Amino acid sequence: DYGQTFRSLNGNLAGEVARTLTEDIRNADVLYLGTETGLFVTTDRGRGWQRIKANLPTVRIDEITLHPRDNAMLLATHGRAIWILDHLEPIQEYTKAQQTTADAALFTPPPFAWYQRPARDRNYEFWGDQTFFGENPPQAAVVSWTNKKAVGDVKLRITDAGGREVREISGPVLNNSKSAGLQAACWDLRVQPVPTANVGQQPGGPQGGGRQGGGAQPDQRENTYGAGCTGGGSFGGFGGGGGGNPGPYVLPGVYNVSLIVDGKAIDTKPMRVMADREVALTEAERKRLHDMSMELHALQRRTNDVIEVIVPVQRQMPEVMKQVAAKSDLPADVKAQAEAADKELTALVTKLVPPGGGRGGRAGGGEAGTPSPIARAAQAKNGLMAGMWPTQATMTAYNDAKTGVPAAITEANAMTSKLQALSAALAKVGITLTVAAPPKSGTDGAR
Repeated sequence: DYGQTFRSLNGNLAGEVARTLTEDIRNADVLYLGTETGLFVTTDRGRGWQRIKANLPTVRIDEITLHPRDNAMLLATHGRAIWILDHLEPIQEYTKAQQTTADAALFTPPPFAWYQRPARDRNYEFWGDQTFFGENPPQAAVVSWTNKKAVGDVKLRITDAGGREVREISGPVLNNSKSAGLQAACWDLRVQPVPTANVGQQPGGPQGGGRQGGGAQPDQRENTYGAGCTGGGSFGGFGGGGGGNPGPYVLPGVYNVSLIVDGKAIDTKPMRVMADREVALTEAERKRLHDMSMELHALQRRTNDVIEVIVPVQRQMPEVMKQVAAKSDLPADVKAQAEAADKELTALVTKLVPPGGGRGGRAGGGEAGTPSPIARAAQAKNGLMAGMWPTQATMTAYNDAKTGVPAAITEANAMTSKLQALSAALAKVGITLTVAAPPKSGTDGAR
């Protein structure tokens, strides 16, 4: 009533010395209080207060400023510099979230931008000025929610405006996000990665790769920003791309984030992904480069399918060839068939397995040291996502991959038929060679 009457807002603040008080710009029931010992917040206009700690030291807060564009809080401390709390939505919407009947509630995701270092700044790490940069938030979308009680399973599912699934964040990376209370996780603004090819058990060695749930690496390290986030300005989102083979970045636009708890969609909210203004590309150019990188991403997924058939067979061949050599009564045509298959298989794997051998494969790369089609696809996809118009080398790699990868896949499918015939012939003489059925052909979606 404009100062006609006053009431105490001390609540449970016994012994605290107040320095500054600020009302939230979106929710008038939320007040922020700077004291001699730190920061407090109330979501019921002073009836009860709670300390906000996180990584904020015990320090006097002299002034609180709220940034209207970024919805962030800036704290001026006495002797410990400036502190910033990004994304106040969980505080602003906390009371409303607690009033829902569901076991969890999703907070409104703020807009996020796909960040790319500008071309003029590509080699800043080699400059001699030793400029100091403070810690930056992860270059990823931070999604926050609250669990009203401990839950059994939690996932985040991102879909585009047409309802098509773009990404699912799930699995081990969210293992620590099931307890009651505020939770957060990062989406690196990429489509679903191609998971590591599952090539089975390496004889005498560890498991040779496998598909992680949701394409996420099992990284459960604690991070102040959320599950799977990385700070300091590096790309967040489960190891920079979600494990396996990172997908292309999504285009600017509005996406929908759904919180899935114990198999049930609890809440869905829109998220706007913005373009980086430092990237000098037109909307049409962005779309073209995105479509090209998605083509290569789909080819990489198809390659994984044939790798999962071919590499396990290749691993069996040394033992099979020993048995072939030891059988004096083996028909000559079967022996020749096995020797030819072993030679062809070795050459084929160099075209399919990424450089360095991937998991369990022999060395990657084409004949005479030339890059394999798969290596060309990876080179081109990285170049197309660099935030600038691609170089001639990238375009050449793209064209090579567009023809070379399908040819290698066709060769692999034909090889699978030969291997199945060889398996049947060897079975008649007591030699086992297990060959899986070739993958079914089809189109690859956004995931």
